[in-house]
Amino acid sequence: MKSRISVSDDRSLDPRSFRLATEWIAALQEGGPSLSNLLRQTYGRDASLVEERRKAMLRLSKLAAKTLGPHRPFVICRSPGRVNLMGRHVDHRGGYANVMAIGKETLIAAAPRADDKVTLANADNAAFPRREFAITKALGSNLEDDWVNFVDSRAVTRTLQSTPGDWSHYARAALLRLQHEQPEQRLNGMDCIVLGNVPMGAGLSSSSALLVAFAKAAVALNGLKVEVSDFVDLCGEAEWFVGSRGGSMDHAAITTSKAGYITRMGFFPFRVDGAVQLPEGTEVVVVDSGEKAVKSAGAPARDVFNQRVATYKLAELLLHQTWRPAARVEHLRDLVPHRLGVSPSELYQAVASLPDRPSRRQMRGLLPARDGNELDRLFATHANLGGYDLRGVTLYGLGECVRSEGFSGLLERGDLTTVGNYMRVSHNGDRRWTFSPDGKQRRFTVRTDSASLRWLALAETDLIQVPGRYGCSTQAIDRIVDLASRANGVIGAQITGAGLGGCAVVLVRSERRDGLLHMLRLEVGENRAFVSRPVAGAGLLSL
Repeated sequence: MKSRISVSDDRSLDPRSFRLATEWIAALQEGGPSLSNLLRQTYGRDASLVEERRKAMLRLSKLAAKTLGPHRPFVICRSPGRVNLMGRHVDHRGGYANVMAIGKETLIAAAPRADDKVTLANADNAAFPRREFAITKALGSNLEDDWVNFVDSRAVTRTLQSTPGDWSHYARAALLRLQHEQPEQRLNGMDCIVLGNVPMGAGLSSSSALLVAFAKAAVALNGLKVEVSDFVDLCGEAEWFVGSRGGSMDHAAITTSKAGYITRMGFFPFRVDGAVQLPEGTEVVVVDSGEKAVKSAGAPARDVFNQRVATYKLAELLLHQTWRPAARVEHLRDLVPHRLGVSPSELYQAVASLPDRPSRRQMRGLLPARDGNELDRLFATHANLGGYDLRGVTLYGLGECVRSEGFSGLLERGDLTTVGNYMRVSHNGDRRWTFSPDGKQRRFTVRTDSASLRWLALAETDLIQVPGRYGCSTQAIDRIVDLASRANGVIGAQITGAGLGGCAVVLVRSERRDGLLHMLRLEVGENRAFVSRPVAGAGLLSL
């Protein structure tokens, strides 16, 4: 397979982004019109955010001067977190995502080395101790092997198990993926110092932001040429190293977002299909539930996350064999009425033909022997959590693909009523609890038995209105969503990110923002709710 990476004939770095520590410190202390203009282009017109980020970059430069040396040239790379307003859990099924990068980000100062060693230091040394590794040694003899085989190998498993959840795995993931893609040339390593404020395990893609930052720095320091679409795909594949089996939506959002805009992106192939501004007079509020969702290798959340992804694939395999319209369809996003030329009724009948929560043993009996290797691969990605909710997960994915495809058009037209309805139905697909105004809670149920699916078929129900059952929200997030949804001026609220912890995102009218923030801070904690405006995607700082 042809490499998606090439090496530039001129491997020298742009002097605007490759400076001595003393030069970075002087420029960031002085400020000045050109720096202020650059920061406004990156972070928008929020003066407090611009100043906060300038101070963070200055702090990083001073740490780099101390750690790397005052006369050592280095690059500064910024890589923001993200929120997804619509299109959860479907990027790996070819669906759309409607995303924005946020003002919380990872900053990396990276200096080149002559060898292939990578050293890592962090401003928060207690939480993120110093680490180092050599790229060639970490890859071993696996350059000729398939990347999936490598990340599934015993060597990688031992590495992850020896230091489960360690922050250095995201640097390994980025550098090893780039080296594996370009085996003819040895990559040089780098010495890094990291400073970040994206909350970990909050569903804001702190881990993906870290990975993208390392990948951006490595590409720059090694003079590599990578198209944006290939870079996004490589980062998505790189994260498989830590054990997750998702798509590349997070990395795409982190890389391609525009300041002030919601970006609409599609997958297979990856593409940016435009960007729209938030409707005038609206703002996005992010609320951290305080529950951590860690998908690194060995974490229970990783097993649930990978199990849901496998459930999609199992349903697709069965539909390919049992439902003629699906026989040649490659991605779930195309199994929708307007693309297949079928009625909603036919689609619901096809979903009803799927077995209800089959076990692994039952799945092996339902699929032909030729799919045995595929089943082995899917089952190896997660612990055996019991039956696979084929109907619930498939219905969620089909509905979310349709909702995510039309969401940016609603924003552009300012149709906030429908935007709010989309957000409500989408969250219900992940919801597990409901909370009444007096605080009483009860289990939330979405029925997918045959009788319920027959009713959907008879009514020709629009997929947009069908939540399905992905089930990755939590009690705390469901409570936040219900609290926010009842507040004055709130247009819509839902979980953001992969779930199993993390954050909720709320779209609110600007004049009601302060009241919402006051209520949420009283209910969930003073520092848990914040306004987030769209910022630019990852890149090197240039002066």
